[in-house]
Amino acid sequence: MLKSLFIMAFAVFGFMAPASAMEPMTENDKPTVAVFYADWCGSCKVLEPKMMEAIGQLESKDALNVVKFDLTDDKTKAESLKLADKNGLGVLYNKNAPKTGFAALVKDGQETVRITKTDSVEVIKAKLETFIALNS
Repeated sequence: MLKSLFIMAFAVFGFMAPASAMEPMTENDKPTVAVFYADWCGSCKVLEPKMMEAIGQLESKDALNVVKFDLTDDKTKAESLKLADKNGLGVLYNKNAPKTGFAALVKDGQETVRITKTDSVEVIKAKLETFIALNS
């Protein structure tokens, strides 16, 4: 009887897909938008509402992992560095942390496209849609 249970357990569990193939997509698996922001940044105040509007217009907005690095002060910079490390964006963060007022579309930890305050909502939306289509 015990031998039969072992055989049945092997038959059930031995032929299942590996756990990694069964896990749902995580935030880190999604195309990432890294926003470099600060409360005092004039460019950020222009870019943020455009980004929010463009993301709101996307049909597949849930397909994006938006990571906002707040560089307002030392405390938020430290928290943002932890967030960057958690999302595999430490190198990108360290390279760009002094700068604010832009968003980087990131693939494999590297910036592929930049969004700035000069981009219109339509241009931002088009960049995001193309980025999602190429990286989903």
